[in-house]
Amino acid sequence: MKKILLVLWIISLTTGRSFAQWESEATGFSVQRGINQIVSPSANVVWATAYNPFTVFLPCRDYCKSTDGGNTWTAATITDASTHSIWICVSATDENNAWALLYDFQLFTGTLWKTSDGGSTWTQQGAGVIYTSSTSFPDIIHFWDADTGVVIGDPVNGDFEIYTTTDGGTTWTQADNSNIPDALAEEYGAAGFSESVPVYHNIIWFGTNSGRIFKSTDRGHTWAVQETGLGDIYPLVFKDENNGWLQTYDADGYFIDMYRTTDGGATWNNITPSENFYINAMCYVPGTQ
Repeated sequence: MKKILLVLWIISLTTGRSFAQWESEATGFSVQRGINQIVSPSANVVWATAYNPFTVFLPCRDYCKSTDGGNTWTAATITDASTHSIWICVSATDENNAWALLYDFQLFTGTLWKTSDGGSTWTQQGAGVIYTSSTSFPDIIHFWDADTGVVIGDPVNGDFEIYTTTDGGTTWTQADNSNIPDALAEEYGAAGFSESVPVYHNIIWFGTNSGRIFKSTDRGHTWAVQETGLGDIYPLVFKDENNGWLQTYDADGYFIDMYRTTDGGATWNNITPSENFYINAMCYVPGTQ
């Protein structure tokens, strides 16, 4: 639960702030909601997940979508999911196909849902196959296209719980534990409630609370790990295979430093701003320096 509290605390710092040259657009929610993750598979299509701003443990299955670049939004709810669910991560490939990774606070498990009609209907995937342990906790979902995807969860019995699919999520295959470096004691993925999933072509990364970075170059089938010597890594973003940024936190969830790598994570240089700043999520803006 510590990472849940940390991430929602970070998000809450953005509430009520506005910046010059930004326009406010109504998301269409009928009740007060905060925005967690924003995914834009194209210039016009945007999916955004919501959270209940009043307390961490209040469920929320709401989301909103835009098909005109964010000018207008439609709010909706994954009504078939448990009313005890909250958002963890969303992945979308276009305006019709999206996958929702949720966590059920009553059953204490992750659930996965897919829509292929723009959110009009959602169908559960992976039931009885993924996140079946009582200690399972979902962290990341990412789809490269309508067929190929990966879901990543915290360690179960010493290994991170990772599954891949090549048929749009109809069937899932667990990654061979021999191809995943063993988790350390008390290690977990620091990517739950992901504002940004670090992906570049076939490469995907995730950081952990033990200062390690897991990396796959084959869309989640095999993994290597880097020891950074830093603290709890969250968030982690990459521009390409060499250039990336991360933030670190202490055991109590307080921000420590910001770092940058230009050699694929072999070394990290501290770039913590010296002036006053808000702690927040990070995302690389494609096509920029």
